Amino acid sequence: MNTEPNYALSFDYYTKEATTVPKREIIVNIKRENTNQTCISFMIGFLTTALRYLTDTTTNVMQHLLIYHDITLNAARSIIESTNDHVYNVVSNLTDHQGTDLHVIVSTCIKVQTFTSCNICSHIMTSHSTRREVS
Repeated sequence: MNTEPNYALSFDYYTKEATTVPKREIIVNIKRENTNQTCISFMIGFLTTALRYLTDTTTNVMQHLLIYHDITLNAARSIIESTNDHVYNVVSNLTDHQGTDLHVIVSTCIKVQTFTSCNICSHIMTSHSTRREVS
């Protein structure tokens, strides 16, 4: 059985003129389908390298928070890689890098695979039929 959840990503951003030191934020919204959980939302201040990619510190914090919210490591890495590419494109197109606040919004919808009671019963029956006697 495949335990990797399916997910969809969408990106958005908005900018405004900075009045002081430019503010850089990534806002991550996580929605889980097939669950009763509310939408999870958190914000990370981010820095970019001279090449306009996210710094290692930023990606490490993002990875930690995604894994904390039960996103698998592979899915977290994929989300971070896509976010990094999006941030690169947005920062590359800024005309006034030092005078612009940038807020990047990452929205993901995780399609959680749920077990139905029929699946659970089937799994229990299979477990009982393959049980060995202790010798």
